[in-house]
Amino acid sequence: ELTGGRLELRNPVDQSLVHSIYIDLDRQSGYSCIVPGQYLARVVNEFSRSEWRSQWYDRATTPATASLITVPAGGGTLTLDLTIERGGVIGGTVDLDGSGRSWAYVVATHAESEDVLGIRYVNVARPEFALKGLEDGLYKLGLRVYDYDEEGVEPPIERLYWYPGTSDWAAAEVVGISGANTVNGLVMV
Repeated sequence: ELTGGRLELRNPVDQSLVHSIYIDLDRQSGYSCIVPGQYLARVVNEFSRSEWRSQWYDRATTPATASLITVPAGGGTLTLDLTIERGGVIGGTVDLDGSGRSWAYVVATHAESEDVLGIRYVNVARPEFALKGLEDGLYKLGLRVYDYDEEGVEPPIERLYWYPGTSDWAAAEVVGISGANTVNGLVMV
């Protein structure tokens, strides 16, 4: 289980990124040279590598409901005590039988956007996948089967097959995460 991630300090007006700092949740970290001021703080799990979900500093679900933090002027110190919450999991297997290929990857998008959130690789020997640490929401899963020596193994989203077996992203089934639940047993072909 990886415990690293990023602490993002964002402008409270437009949520633009001001600072991005690598953190390790297993130990206390200190950082200097941060411009004094008020920020929204977000702890970000690099896609699906840990079971904790990305979240605003005070466990708010949106920036509008998150509390501001203040980095004091004059060399002052701010201590953030983080309470990290577990995220949801979507898991299953990729059926490579009959494809003649040895490798595949599963991609995830939000249900309302074709932007790829992340990728998980599988192969014939290890066909299981788990997308961990997901925030509550609706997702779509795509699949690309390939040979390891193929060039351009990450094609445009239009060349993926979407769960449960369509080439049309809009027709893909939506998989929901609510209350950090686990959805297991999906079979991608």
